[in-house]
Amino acid sequence: MRSHTRACRAVGLQLALLAAAVLSLSAGARAAVPAPSTVASAVPGEVRVAALHQDPRQVADFWTPERMRSARHLSAEPRSPRLRSAGAAERAVRRGEPTVVQPAVPAAAPVTGPAATSSGRRDFPDGGSPWHGHGLVNQTVGTVFLTSPAVIGAVACDGVAVQSHNRSVVLTKGSCTDLIDSPITSWVFAPGYHDGCAPFGLWMATQLFALPEWHRDADENYDVGAATVISIPPGRLLVDTVGGQGVAFNQVIHPHPNVYLFGYWSQKPEELYYCSGRSVDDPNTPPAPPLPQALYCPGAVGKVWGSPWFLGFDEETGVGIVNSIGIGNFDKLDYQLAPYFGDRIQDLYNQAQDAPVAGE
Repeated sequence: MRSHTRACRAVGLQLALLAAAVLSLSAGARAAVPAPSTVASAVPGEVRVAALHQDPRQVADFWTPERMRSARHLSAEPRSPRLRSAGAAERAVRRGEPTVVQPAVPAAAPVTGPAATSSGRRDFPDGGSPWHGHGLVNQTVGTVFLTSPAVIGAVACDGVAVQSHNRSVVLTKGSCTDLIDSPITSWVFAPGYHDGCAPFGLWMATQLFALPEWHRDADENYDVGAATVISIPPGRLLVDTVGGQGVAFNQVIHPHPNVYLFGYWSQKPEELYYCSGRSVDDPNTPPAPPLPQALYCPGAVGKVWGSPWFLGFDEETGVGIVNSIGIGNFDKLDYQLAPYFGDRIQDLYNQAQDAPVAGE
């Protein structure tokens, strides 16, 4: 097996030792698509959960730098015709009490990733630029890689590590945890991913979470997914290793003067990019149903799927509060769109954060 850290030597001896442990575990493993057993269940109105039993030896051997570089973003799904009138999407999402989960910065972990080359305030707003700043965002935002019989080759989405009770939750796009018509056969998260490199290791999913409103209706107001993950080899917790961004629900979202989006453009997937500015109403024209919020991001090249949207983001520390997950753009290509983090997405997060994490 080729070690992921050979492309990431700058992260130091600790990760080199980790790679050696993975190499030892995976001796003799075949480079074939892992074939875990999956069991999906859901009570109507609650949360769908799919248990994903992956072999860490096979997973570590399968996800080589070459395979990660070759992964492509999922193709866009058609927008659901269920919601039509302006403002209907936000009204349709059940709201409750505003809730904020504070971020977690690990004491022993560095908060500057391999791309950090500058500090200080950048232009605001920014319509889409490479992120060369410092901070926790460099190691909490990363790429989700997955396989499924429904798609050819490997697939990539964005994801983010967030603070949680089990310190093991990744948030991403709903279609990156529930393909609706086909099972997911392998799912890993590479925090801080760049250029085929997983500087903080690969973290494989033990459970995938999605909402029935997404699975049943492809309703983009609920196109948010979550995963619980364990390290390869097992023994570490995600948030203890890379930190966890905060997360908030039932917030006032627009016009909000301070929104940041971080992700990997589908046509430039090897480097972290960002946009910043004021959130606005969905500008797409009918019959496309509106989503609650949009961000002007003309510099995004291709799709930006699963990208965390932050409120209260601090450019110097790279710490903020995740308040939505981007689902891409449509006919107004200069705008990225995101659902509202209301009660149901909070249900999703709560189910994920309270789930036992096998293998730890």
